[in-house]
Amino acid sequence: MKTGILRLATVGILVAACSSARQPLLINGMPLTKKIELIDAIQPKNKMAREIKNNLQCLTEEIRSATHLILKKGDNGNFILRYVEDCRIVFKTIASPGKPQSDGGVYTPEGKFSIGDKYEKYESIKYKVPLPFAMRIYKGIFIHAGHTTGKRESHGCIRVPPEAAKKLFLWVRSNTEVIIKDTLP
Repeated sequence: MKTGILRLATVGILVAACSSARQPLLINGMPLTKKIELIDAIQPKNKMAREIKNNLQCLTEEIRSATHLILKKGDNGNFILRYVEDCRIVFKTIASPGKPQSDGGVYTPEGKFSIGDKYEKYESIKYKVPLPFAMRIYKGIFIHAGHTTGKRESHGCIRVPPEAAKKLFLWVRSNTEVIIKDTLP
């Protein structure tokens, strides 16, 4: 059974790597999303199957750039920021986006953005707090190092643990696509 899943994933990744069309990817006539559901049904707790499923899910996102960051809720309800190269998750970390205005925050906007200015050391103009390893994604919204629980808790920025922020700061280039999902109520 593992061999079949591995072969399926290899075919899926090869098809995706060769496809630039904006239509659903098909493997042997079956939409890629159905293949992902099939993997879930066959091996829901198998680590290799989960990794293959994650890589295939990357292909179902409307992503056309080879390298990007994507923030969305994980299976456990916590927010996860993934760094992806060639539809392969290279690095992932827990992240905390903006909290509701009723709690003194601002929701992190959803959509597609790109990395703008990068600052190893930056200070928030509005809140007068340091934002280490800050990468601007939209106006005053940054990805930066800070206290992180995986829940909504910032004033709009995406906070990640300090070591993760440092790695991302070194790896991610300006103009890298950033996709943000699941941050609005």
